[in-house]
Amino acid sequence: MSRFRSFLLLQLPLLTVSGLLLTGALAQQTPPANQAAPAASAPKAAPALATPVPPKADPNAAALLKKAIGQLDISKMGLLETKIWEQVDTVGLSFQAEGSYLSAAGPDQGRAPRIRMDLSILLGNTKSQLLIVNDGAWVWNQLKLGNDDPVITKYDLTKVQESLNAPGTMPTLADGFYRSQSFRGVAPLLQSMDKDMTFTKLENATWKKHDLYKLTAVWSADVSKRLAQPGQPWPNFVPRTCYLYLGKEKDSPPYWPYRLEWWGPSGQKGDTLLMQMEFRDPYVLPAKGELPKKYAQAFAFDPGKFKAEDTTKQFLEHLKQARNMPSQTLPGGTKSP
Repeated sequence: MSRFRSFLLLQLPLLTVSGLLLTGALAQQTPPANQAAPAASAPKAAPALATPVPPKADPNAAALLKKAIGQLDISKMGLLETKIWEQVDTVGLSFQAEGSYLSAAGPDQGRAPRIRMDLSILLGNTKSQLLIVNDGAWVWNQLKLGNDDPVITKYDLTKVQESLNAPGTMPTLADGFYRSQSFRGVAPLLQSMDKDMTFTKLENATWKKHDLYKLTAVWSADVSKRLAQPGQPWPNFVPRTCYLYLGKEKDSPPYWPYRLEWWGPSGQKGDTLLMQMEFRDPYVLPAKGELPKKYAQAFAFDPGKFKAEDTTKQFLEHLKQARNMPSQTLPGGTKSP
């Protein structure tokens, strides 16, 4: 296996889920000692200095975000289906992901809903497929690079949850784990933004014939200190401003997050668009008993003739180490608080 294919095999699942995890992942990074070099073709420009001044929150924007989070509670919705589109352009990496996301409340109304995320990823000249299925008992990951046979892993969700619920386990460890595994869907993305960012502006906007609310957000003062040292230039290719476009109340579902944009310095004059995400064609099925058969079957996974590697022991060991070492990296790349 070439080094390039090895890199894809290890990193592709993290890269494609990055849109759902970006706020939490960046918030727990340590500021790099040296910022990344600008692209060779980019003109040199004096980067803006990272400011220690705490951002001023707009109470109307913050209140609207909380309304959106409440509307998108999967336990109230029953089932959520949406199409995902993502484009990332950063130093040494440019990829596009497109596919579908399906989420339904867990059978026991637990904190981890059932999910099915099926993405097609174009990274360089390699087109790959990523499938993640959480059936409520097991979590399956299938990665197929080009024409290669798929690589399949699974772990026992019940055993992992038992470890997370063990006496002496900090709630933040469980939160970090669920975030790192992209379990909880669209609402937790907004919850993470609510926790780690300050919403500074609310305005009206129109996008693709949708009347929307446009919310501007920047990292909180605490997170900014971890991403850029005071008095130093903001690191290139690290987002610092987010624009969140929420549907107006007449839309269905209300306050739907149609689009997110992440902007930051890239060596050019002014900030550039580093990552963009869209949640398209949302469909909500109210919580009324059992799911229709076609949706219930979507959360079943059949590896077929291929063998799935059981990684439960590795997950439990990582969680055990993270419980004793706060800086331990969790499975999926997220560090425990």
